[in-house]
Amino acid sequence: MIEYYGWVNIRDNAYESDSSDLYQIVEDIKSLTEEIEFDGRILQLKWMNGNCILCAAGSTNHRTKSVTDVIKLVEIIAQRAPGSYGVLYVYDDEDKEGTNDEFQVFRIAKGKCSVEQDKLFSPCSVKIFESSPL
Repeated sequence: MIEYYGWVNIRDNAYESDSSDLYQIVEDIKSLTEEIEFDGRILQLKWMNGNCILCAAGSTNHRTKSVTDVIKLVEIIAQRAPGSYGVLYVYDDEDKEGTNDEFQVFRIAKGKCSVEQDKLFSPCSVKIFESSPL
């Protein structure tokens, strides 16, 4: 099973959230989101108080192209809109890299997308799934 949950505040720079460049960037991102196949998952761009927020959530039995595309999308946003910030939590119990009991956290900040260690929910077997208290 693979799950992902995240949000990104899309900003073209760190100083203004409402510039003419931002509207073109958001239109480009919107075009990319429309190319991703979703089958009922959430991938939504929404303007709120002058900010454009991308919200993403989904769950599938196995890693699909749409999951890979969502991860690529947040990486593209970080590059294309360097003032953006946010997180995408990804849990993949079939991950061959040894993180199958942990969330990977894709952190978007300062024009980069980095993978961070999750301390809130991982290891999942202990912090989420076992009945013993945290």
